[in-house]
Amino acid sequence: MSNTFSIEVVAKLAKLDLSAAEKALYEKQFPGILAYVEQLQKIKLPETPWEDFLDPQIFSRNDQANTWPEEEREAALKQSANYKEGKIKVNKVL
Repeated sequence: MSNTFSIEVVAKLAKLDLSAAEKALYEKQFPGILAYVEQLQKIKLPETPWEDFLDPQIFSRNDQANTWPEEEREAALKQSANYKEGKIKVNKVL
């Protein structure tokens, strides 16, 4: 990995509008970040499939519906600014 870069190119790719002071700061910090990434790339990790890290119980558990006492449910709903007639009005999701 090369330590040469253009902060303007990186900022453009990230769609950032940087001030001159920010460009100067990041220009100084970026080589250290690249050096750290190079260190991370040298770490030898076991070739374990990612599926081995998943807990099968997460995907096989039974969902349970929990009910609240009516007065607690109403108290919680009434805290919304959009509460009306026992419901909370939400914006349309597209």
